[in-house]
This record gives sequence, C-alpha cells and structure tokens, in this order.
Amino acid sequence: MNGVVDFKSTAPYFGVGWGNATNGRFGLALDLGVVLQGIPQVSLTATGLVSSDPNFVQELNREVQELENDISAFKYYPVISLGLSMNLGVR
Repeated sequence: MNGVVDFKSTAPYFGVGWGNATNGRFGLALDLGVVLQGIPQVSLTATGLVSSDPNFVQELNREVQELENDISAFKYYPVISLGLSMNLGVR
C-alpha cells in the first residue's frame, strides 16, 4: 500500500508585513498572510494480490474520496513569519 497527499507546487500568497529599517543595530519584521494552495489530491495504490480484487479497489477509491473530503479544509495555509536583522556596519 502506498499513499500520497499532493499540493500544488506553486500557489499565490497574500499577506501584510511590517518591518523597521536597520538604522540602529537591530531590526524586526513581522509578516501575516495566507497561501491559497488549493484542495490537496490524495492517491492510494495497492500492490500484490489484493490490487486485482474489485471489492478492494472499490473500497480503496471510497477511502480516497473520504480522505479528500476530510482534508479539503486545508486549501488555505496560514503563514506567520517573524524576522530579526542585525546591521554589521559594513557598506
């Protein structure tokens, strides 16, 4: 049995951020946003003797649908980023 959950390789990101320039020694940045990654795709495959059993294949497909319904809420991925910078004085 092999299972994979796959998201889009690229996705749009919307966010707002705040940061201060490093006029002094240290700077701070904060970013809040969301990635619109779409509904994840689920793939379940079986090998061996059971993979040719029509009842098992039907049950496996039903499980894929149930998993996709369960994880459909994950199409939006929240992002919180906090950054710290330090001015080394080198220009």
